[in-house]
Amino acid sequence: MITKKSKLQDVLTNWKNPVYRKSIPGIQIHHFAVNGPYQAQHLGQEMMYYVFLFIKTALLSNIGACLITVQSEPDVRGFYESLGFCHTGQVRDSNVSMAIPTNEFFID
Repeated sequence: MITKKSKLQDVLTNWKNPVYRKSIPGIQIHHFAVNGPYQAQHLGQEMMYYVFLFIKTALLSNIGACLITVQSEPDVRGFYESLGFCHTGQVRDSNVSMAIPTNEFFID
């Protein structure tokens, strides 16, 4: 859910998307991680590029999702922010809910 204090609320309002905050169709990325010895080598960004490419070419045209979401552990929130994800205003357990609107999703 996108809370009213989230920057995403304004993005969705300005987009004039005809969906309600409580029923936004989205794609959720689960369990994305890079093993410790391979971290800090930009492998996560490269893998996420291919995840985004798959979402753009194989999923978006078929399901019409408005958001791509992740549940981020607090220590990797900066990684997702560097990819364009924003905090939704919701926290689950210790994880931070983050999302990127698909209309801001550009992969060539």
